[in-house]
Amino acid sequence: MKKKFLALILAMTLCVPTAAALEGDSLRAAEKLASYGVVQGTPAGYDVESFCTRAQALVMLSRLSGHTDGGTDPFSDTPSWASTAVAALSQAGLLNGVYSGNRLHSSEYITADEWSALLLHLCGIEASAQGAALQAQRIGLLSGLYSGTLTRGEIFEMTCDALTYSRNSMTLAQQLGKEPLGAQRLTAREVADHSRAAVCALTLYPTVVDDAKNTRRVDASAFFLTEDGIALTNYHSLENTTVGYATLITGEVFLIEGILWKDEAADLALIRVSRTMKDGNTTVPAFASVTLAGSDEVSIGDRVYAIGNALGIGISVSEGIVGITGCRSSISSIPSIVNTADISAGSSGGALFNELGHVIAVTAGGFPDGNGLYLGIPTDTVPQSKLSSLKVTPLRNAN
Repeated sequence: MKKKFLALILAMTLCVPTAAALEGDSLRAAEKLASYGVVQGTPAGYDVESFCTRAQALVMLSRLSGHTDGGTDPFSDTPSWASTAVAALSQAGLLNGVYSGNRLHSSEYITADEWSALLLHLCGIEASAQGAALQAQRIGLLSGLYSGTLTRGEIFEMTCDALTYSRNSMTLAQQLGKEPLGAQRLTAREVADHSRAAVCALTLYPTVVDDAKNTRRVDASAFFLTEDGIALTNYHSLENTTVGYATLITGEVFLIEGILWKDEAADLALIRVSRTMKDGNTTVPAFASVTLAGSDEVSIGDRVYAIGNALGIGISVSEGIVGITGCRSSISSIPSIVNTADISAGSSGGALFNELGHVIAVTAGGFPDGNGLYLGIPTDTVPQSKLSSLKVTPLRNAN
């Protein structure tokens, strides 16, 4: 029997995580960075709980980026032990838009926005210090939102996050010519850290009046395939929808402009999410995005992770294994992947990831008497090569 998860009429409570350095995590991050020569000394000297000065942070950035020599230090107050590193970073343009004038104020503690902007520059992304931490979380460069002055431990953790950030099919570590951090196969925590920024919670309304009153809403999920706002979801969640919004893990809300492509029989749809926030005042440069894997990359027994808007309360993750790779059911015309990663009402349209952090299916539903068996629809039929040519049909006209 077909079972699609219908939305619960709930007031969404977004669980927006904040980031703080835990000593164990910070020490593990320090050890990884020490293997690159970014952090020097012994574990006893990592001093993860002490606040980090600008000069200290920029020396680490110099070692990380490989810009260690050349140029002229533009600041008059850089200590001699940091001047060569600061000069090299300045010549490489990594300090542009973050520090200006002739004084670095090098003994002041570096802030989350400053370090986030520097990491964004390292990835080739333009940023200023203002709002950079939020921008870094939005695109998935950082796994949480950091704020205020940073400890050395937070610097270590943020840097390790950034090194695993993938853009143009390469991680930052690979772009810098460094060996990948850790094993190729990811834990549930690593998948969540790397990927949940690309998953959004959908709030859908049958009528404009329902939107105005925040009533009769449907909760669902989607995930971004492109940085400019193309997202994949289930078609059934969009049926009879006139107005819809996508909410990121940052809490930012964006209007769904409409449907780009749909396959009702397969129960898949591509939507366009506006890069301008619901308030109409702020436009963001980019969203986080995922990599799709074909169904030929899925085997029975594979470990998988479901990320979606379970119960409409915010983006969550669950873990399971693949039981069947080609199950025919009435939920979709495409043979589905049966797995044990728990999903709930609101999870429809979410992402089912493999251990490499790639999406293998769209979470869609389960069996009424399945005892924890759920269905994911493979993404093979999604027209990835034609995304740029697809035209938007407003939600009110798409059904």
